[in-house]
Amino acid sequence: MCARCGDVANAHTGAVELRVKAPAEAAAGSTLHVVVEAVAPRDGTLNLGIVLPLYLDARVGPVLRRVDAAAGRRAHAEFTLDLTPRVTPQAYYFCPFAVQDLGVSVSRVHFTVLPRP
Repeated sequence: MCARCGDVANAHTGAVELRVKAPAEAAAGSTLHVVVEAVAPRDGTLNLGIVLPLYLDARVGPVLRRVDAAAGRRAHAEFTLDLTPRVTPQAYYFCPFAVQDLGVSVSRVHFTVLPRP
């Protein structure tokens, strides 16, 4: 999968079902609140995280969250993308992911950075 131009979501067979909630826009210098929800096919630990493209002038916190999951039940983790005041206003993306055992699910979420108010 090409995270920039390929599929919007990709998962191995039997991997975690991944859903993402995030605003479609944020201003330069602000924070984007992201909720990653996952439904695990079996009990165990889920690793949830977000990868940013190198050219996006931002930081994600935390980089990774470990969550105990019950099979078929929704687990969630919250993240923040802190956009620097100097980030260029344009369209960007980030890639949330979920890993359980060797099953990997990846998504690509698009959003727009607006100029600072």
